[in-house]
Amino acid sequence: MKALRLQQNDKIGIISPFNPITADLIPQLNKGIDLLKSLGFEVVIARNALANTLGFSATPEEKADDINTMFKDSSIKAILFLESYGFSPEECYCNLMQLEQLGVFQKVKGIIVGYIYDEHSKTRAIHFEDLLARVTAKYRLPILKVNDFGHNCPNTVLPIGAKVKFNTDEKTIEIIEECIRFN
Repeated sequence: MKALRLQQNDKIGIISPFNPITADLIPQLNKGIDLLKSLGFEVVIARNALANTLGFSATPEEKADDINTMFKDSSIKAILFLESYGFSPEECYCNLMQLEQLGVFQKVKGIIVGYIYDEHSKTRAIHFEDLLARVTAKYRLPILKVNDFGHNCPNTVLPIGAKVKFNTDEKTIEIIEECIRFN
């Protein structure tokens, strides 16, 4: 499935299906919204993106409702998922083990890891990349670590579902198929 190229005045939906957008992240969110508006887009924030129903996040039902509402709304031409960060090594390990148990690493041909913001990185004994290498070692997958996308950094767009070629020696990613439809 290839997305249509966005046009001026198209609506872009913003959802936060992981952690909530906390008060300290509001300036960063507003900066992103201002950028999208300056490019001529209309921004729609999901009803529960800022919710704190559980005292730390929206409920799973609220998050699912946001995702479903955005996908059902034909006026929304693109959706931005605000991702979570700041997991402890233990949480990362558990998440990676769940992916292994689901058979995800048997189905992929490689893994690309972007910039990971971690205010405690200098004091951690182990980092996400180390955990990923341990969990996936038996699969002998190529893993490319780059800082061109991720959290709290300038981002390059990587279209979901597009075929790519990446070279772990040269640390390059190449999108090898057209990923946008031009009407």
